[in-house]
Amino acid sequence: MSKTDASGATAPKKKGVAKTVSERVETGGFATWFAVGVGVLAIGLIWAIPADERSPAAIAAILQTGAILVGLLSLVLIARQIRTTAAQAAHVAAVNSALAYHQHFGDLITVEIKRQMAEVAERCGFKESRQKGEPISADAVKCLKDNPVHDSVVSCYLDEFEEFCGAIHAQLLNEDYAYGLEANRVIRAWAIFKPYVLNSRTETEDFRTYMELERVALRWKDRREAEDEEEANSARNRNAAKGVTSVLPQ
Repeated sequence: MSKTDASGATAPKKKGVAKTVSERVETGGFATWFAVGVGVLAIGLIWAIPADERSPAAIAAILQTGAILVGLLSLVLIARQIRTTAAQAAHVAAVNSALAYHQHFGDLITVEIKRQMAEVAERCGFKESRQKGEPISADAVKCLKDNPVHDSVVSCYLDEFEEFCGAIHAQLLNEDYAYGLEANRVIRAWAIFKPYVLNSRTETEDFRTYMELERVALRWKDRREAEDEEEANSARNRNAAKGVTSVLPQ
């Protein structure tokens, strides 16, 4: 535990012996001095052997032991370098994934597409569904399908989400990062236009139509519901703790 001094400031925690030794062992300077030390020790041990017992076999055994010690340290340093390289590679991959999102999907739905979608929603009577995030009606689907211009607006709108979700499924984007930024819009897009997508699949006889959007939206919907449930449980536990505290004698 941290200790406090007379002024009330918290004293920094001291590193454990094992951690300190581990950090020192994994430095290049330590490796050099260790190798030199092993060499000096080996020479000392060889000279310590009585002259009449200083056989080539005895000398070779000492040198072999020293070489093993240096080799073990080399393995430790190599393992550390591998861990460092892997951590750096993971960091670079995460940064590149975030940059890819902002380069290609930073403006997932353009202002113009939003404007066109608002007009189509007004004319086909699903403005309220769009506002509430509810499935559009069969009449709205028919209105869209009967007008090629309206149909094109909605398909272009969903195409943007499909491409975005396809990039996530192909792991070109970091899913956690994308989820944090776009989960609401993806979940809502599928919820609102699911009847339109199902109609399009029947119409084209292609069940893969907007499959990536459906796949990601449903997965994120489950994730969001699990998060909401976890937060609700935490809130109940906090309220219960407050209740217990309030009834304790003062």
